[in-house]
Amino acid sequence: LRWQTKDVAEKNDFKHFYADILEALEDDLNTPKALMVVDQITQFEFIPTTEVESFNELLTQIDELLGINLLQPDITEVQKNLISQRETARTSGDWQKSDELREALEKQGLAVKDTPSGSIWSRL
Repeated sequence: LRWQTKDVAEKNDFKHFYADILEALEDDLNTPKALMVVDQITQFEFIPTTEVESFNELLTQIDELLGINLLQPDITEVQKNLISQRETARTSGDWQKSDELREALEKQGLAVKDTPSGSIWSRL
């Protein structure tokens, strides 16, 4: 749900993102520009399974550099199931059930945002 893997033929080179962040920080500690690069990274919908290790390495480097906790553990299977149930309830128009599931997720510290491509969760 946060990011998913998918086998694809093309290879992404994640190293330039770290270099871009360093360049921004070396430019009079231009943190907004560095965070723009981090935002670009968060836009990936799919990471090729062959690149997951490289992607996680990039996140580790950024986390060590900026200390923004990008490597926080994923949500539990139960929480993923609640999100999936909520999506099903929304699709079928069961708004009351959808709201109940949203409240249950909020009690567990998760917010859910609905987008045209599905639900996206974040920590509160």
